[in-house]
Amino acid sequence: MNETTLRRVGIPVVLLLIVWFIFSLSAHRSIQYDESFTFLRYAQSPLVALFAYELPNNHLLHSFGVWLMTSIMGDSIIAIRSVSMASGLLCVAVLFRITRRIAGIEAGTLAVAVMMIMPMWAEMVANARGYTLSALLTLLFVGELLGTSSRYWFPNSRLLLVLTVLLTLTLPTMVLLIAAALIWVLLRMWRGDPRRRLVDTAILPIIVGTVIGGVFYMSVFVYGHASAFGGFGEASIVELIIGWTTQIFAMPLALVLLVGIVVGIAVLWKRNWDLLILCSIIVGVALTFSIVQDVVTGRTFFARNFFYLIPLTALVAGVGLARSIRAVPMVSDVTATFLLMSSAVLFVGLNKSTPLERFTLEVGKRIRPDDLLLVDCCYDAPLMYVYRATPELFTYSPDKRRAIFVVPKRESTAGIPELFSDQLPLDLSSCHPENWGETQVEICMLMAAPVDG
Repeated sequence: MNETTLRRVGIPVVLLLIVWFIFSLSAHRSIQYDESFTFLRYAQSPLVALFAYELPNNHLLHSFGVWLMTSIMGDSIIAIRSVSMASGLLCVAVLFRITRRIAGIEAGTLAVAVMMIMPMWAEMVANARGYTLSALLTLLFVGELLGTSSRYWFPNSRLLLVLTVLLTLTLPTMVLLIAAALIWVLLRMWRGDPRRRLVDTAILPIIVGTVIGGVFYMSVFVYGHASAFGGFGEASIVELIIGWTTQIFAMPLALVLLVGIVVGIAVLWKRNWDLLILCSIIVGVALTFSIVQDVVTGRTFFARNFFYLIPLTALVAGVGLARSIRAVPMVSDVTATFLLMSSAVLFVGLNKSTPLERFTLEVGKRIRPDDLLLVDCCYDAPLMYVYRATPELFTYSPDKRRAIFVVPKRESTAGIPELFSDQLPLDLSSCHPENWGETQVEICMLMAAPVDG
């Protein structure tokens, strides 16, 4: 094996091993609300995972993957997060491959390193949600559109169909990416590319794939769940932009990323016009839709719903950084190493203790077998996951003696028991607050059920 081959094979292998090690640094952090809710509500059945779209929490394809992996590996936190972490690793591999084909090994390595230091990326890798899966599928989709998997530009129609279905199943907001792809293809037709060929290989597969994926969301309308989505999202387009840029650039190395993006755009302007135009349309569609959505509804999607823009941002930045420092030997390797080491610090930081984690430990110390836990969002799903071996803690029965009310979003629990007085035999005169760690709970005695006869 010559030096060139060793470099082409060895660098990506070593890079993936380093990335996997960095991922592992936060793999065991305490479980979050959305991922525990996904496991408990949707990942108990493949049919529920794929068809019960009653809330935006259900990322259909990811929930199905969690069901599959937990059926095989058990219900450990690693099993629950295996789909998101594996998707993240594969996303790194595809990002490296596409960027290397565009601008060389150095650009591919730097693109991966840049993505690893983005706070939103680190947060979602160790979070059992569908966001890293959406990033992986975005790169595969864009790569297929650009013809990176074959000698010719025209995409493989069957593969494009499958990718479109999978994108739609992962997150319904991926229709924005799909719409941008259609606009890009239509632009190519307007520029003179063969129309019939484009219709057959791109437009029809994308449209058919979107329709097939959309069928899985029909429960929203069949069961009247559509109104439940109105309260989700950012309060305005300004908050959306601030939220997204903060979660990408909120780091000491933000200037490095910004320089890479600016130079990367200039490089792609000269070397890969098609990719630059496609990325511009993708961003333009997302921004235009968000502005219209804000004007019409007064809200926008969450910043994390545009997670699919992260690998494309990293790609452009990697190309730009590689061009900026290419004149100095070994600087790209040193820069990539430094960025990856910085990302390790970022991933380790995700393990910091949270009020929820500390409260969970307090529950373990103070709870009694005859207690009834009544927990509000967003402590309910994590606690039910942690104490899944004793589900009776969360269910009333006549032998229960204490009711413990947990309302983490309120500073005081005063008045909460009265809301349940017609549902539970509460002795309201016994109710009193206690501080369990940083969380205040209200404890009330339960009156014994009367004995017949």
